[in-house]
Amino acid sequence: MSVTLRKVTEGDLEQIMRWRMDPEITRYMNTDPKLTLEGQKKWFAKVQQDPDVSYWIIEIDGTVAGVINYTGLTNPTGDLGWAYYVGEKKLRSIQTALALEMSMYDHAFLDLGKNAVY
Repeated sequence: MSVTLRKVTEGDLEQIMRWRMDPEITRYMNTDPKLTLEGQKKWFAKVQQDPDVSYWIIEIDGTVAGVINYTGLTNPTGDLGWAYYVGEKKLRSIQTALALEMSMYDHAFLDLGKNAVY
């Protein structure tokens, strides 16, 4: 299994919106949004200008599968928040979760020099 990450683009917004409104995704989140493509575009414009956050598309074996994000990139304490979801049901697995989490920890601590991840 090959897991790669790439920056979210405007072309991803409709898919992200569908995943984000999927009851199987929202049941694990604090919100149950009713999103629109116009709203997604406004959100995307906002996060692109925010140096404290970063959003990435998860690709598994070349298939767009989900979203992962960091918050707290500019936090002076070195603490970093993160979250992800795999929207494509057929690609959800413990193997996928472990690969994402181990890669995220390596990136946060080794590449970004963060002190803690929460």
